[in-house]
Amino acid sequence: MRVMVSGFLVAMLVCGGVLLAACGGGGGGGSTPTSAFNGQYGMYIFEATAGPPEACYSLWGGVDVDGSGSPTGVLRGNEDGNLTGAQPVTGWNTRIESDGSFHWQHTSMPGTDIWSGTINSGGEVGLVMPVHSGQPPSMMIMSRRSNYAAAPNITATYRACGYSFDLGTARNTSWWGTMTFDGSGGGEREFSRNMEGAMGITLSPPAISYTLTPAGNLTIDAPGMGQLTGDVYADGEFIVVGGSTTSGDDPILLAMVRPSTAASVATLSGTYGMVGLRYDRAGPAFASMTGTANADGAGNISVVVTENNEGTVVTGPPDTATYTVEVNGRVRLDTGGGERYVGGVSPSGKYVVLAGATSPGTDPSFYVLVRR
Repeated sequence: MRVMVSGFLVAMLVCGGVLLAACGGGGGGGSTPTSAFNGQYGMYIFEATAGPPEACYSLWGGVDVDGSGSPTGVLRGNEDGNLTGAQPVTGWNTRIESDGSFHWQHTSMPGTDIWSGTINSGGEVGLVMPVHSGQPPSMMIMSRRSNYAAAPNITATYRACGYSFDLGTARNTSWWGTMTFDGSGGGEREFSRNMEGAMGITLSPPAISYTLTPAGNLTIDAPGMGQLTGDVYADGEFIVVGGSTTSGDDPILLAMVRPSTAASVATLSGTYGMVGLRYDRAGPAFASMTGTANADGAGNISVVVTENNEGTVVTGPPDTATYTVEVNGRVRLDTGGGERYVGGVSPSGKYVVLAGATSPGTDPSFYVLVRR
C-alpha cells in the first residue's frame, strides 16, 4: 500500500499499521487567526521516495478554504507516468503562527503537525512539506486563485525553475531557465537541466502553446515537458504549474516569476519562508525541506532548514550563502560549499524560484521562497 501524506488519501495516511504505531505527539503552540488562509487555491505537490522501488509523484488540483482554515477539494496526479483518479482533500485543519509559519493537522491525528511551512501575510501563497516522521519527502505549493476582469497579462519571458522525473532515462531532473508567453497563445522555452549530476539543455523543439482563462487558469503544452496545468497569481507575478496531465509523460512541477526591469540585490530582501526538494545521488535518497531565509538586500543570505530525508525529520544548523540579482530579476546564489543555484525574483521581491546545482556531479534541487 502506497503511504502518501501528499496524496490526501486519509486511509493510506493514518490507517496503515506502521503509521498508526508512529502517530501521536507534536503540534501545540499558540496561533493567530487563520482568516488569511481563505478562498480558492491551486494546490501543487511533488512527492518522491527512493524506495525500493523509487517513485515520483506529482499532484495538482484545487481546494476551497472556508476562512476557518479547513481546505476541501480534489487532486489528480501523475505517478511515474501513470495518471491517477480523483483524490479528496478532506479532514484537514490548519493554523498560522504570528511569524507566518503554517501548520496542517488531520482530524484523525489531533495535536500532530503533519505538514508545516510558511504562508505570506496576505495568505496568497503557502509552502509546506511533511514534518511527521515516516512520511515521504514532498513539497507543496498553494496559490490563491483570482477572478480577473480579463485574462491576466503574462506576455513576458518568465524565469522558471522546477523538478521532474525523466521516465526515458530514469533520472531525477531539476530545471532552470525561461518560458516566454507571446500574448497570443504561443511562445518558447529555454532550460538547462541537472539530470542526477549530468548537465544538459532543454529538448527541441523550443516552441510551446498555452491557453489562459479570465480566472487565471493556465494550460501549457511544452514538448519534452508535457502538458502542464496551473494558476497565475498577482496578475502575472507568480505562476505555478504541475503535470504532466498526459499518460506516459513525466511527473513535473514548475514555478515561475515575472521578469523585472529595475531589479537589484535590494529587491531580494527580508524574511522568506521556503520549501524545496533535493535528490542525493550518493544515498540514493530524496529530501524535502522547509525553513526560513533572511536576505539582507546586499547579497548575503542566512538559512535555517528542517529536512525530511526519506521520512526522518531533522533541523540543521544555520547556513549562509551569497547572491546576485540582475536588472531583469535573474538570481544567482552561491553556497559556502561551492554550489551555485540560479532562478529569479519577482518585481515586488515577494517570490523567488531557484534550481540547480549548475555544476556537473552535483545533486538536482528545486526551491521556492515567499516573503513573509
